[in-house]
Amino acid sequence: MTVTYPNRDNQYRFDPEDQHDANELLGTCLNDLNAIHIAVLCFDEDMAMDILNFVLMMTEDTSMCVLRSTFLSRTCGNGNTVLHLAAFLGNAELVEGLLRAGAVTNKRNDKGYRASDCSFDPETSEIL
Repeated sequence: MTVTYPNRDNQYRFDPEDQHDANELLGTCLNDLNAIHIAVLCFDEDMAMDILNFVLMMTEDTSMCVLRSTFLSRTCGNGNTVLHLAAFLGNAELVEGLLRAGAVTNKRNDKGYRASDCSFDPETSEIL
C-alpha cells in the first residue's frame, strides 16, 4: 500500500488537453505515485475504488488507522493527494469514497491549492 513508482519516464501523465490546467493547479511533477494515484491517472475509476475499498477493509482494525491515514494523505509530485487528482479529473464517485474514508479536504498542494480548488466538474465540486 505504501510502495511508490518513481515515474521518471513519465509513463503516467495527464492527457494533453488537460496538461495546461494540471500544470497550473497541480504542478508539473508526477513522481512517487502509488497504486491509487496510477489508477486515477489511467482514468480507471473502478480500479481506484477497488484499491480504496481494499485499503479500507485491511485497515478496519483501529490499530491500523495510522496506515489508512498515511495512505489517504500520501502525496505525489507537487504535494498532491489522490483527492487532488480525483477532484481535478472529475472522479466524483472516488472523491465521495475518499471523503467517507477520512481524506483531508483542507490539505494544500505545493501550488497552494486544496482539492476543491482543482475541480472543474460540478458534481465533484458539490461533493467537496
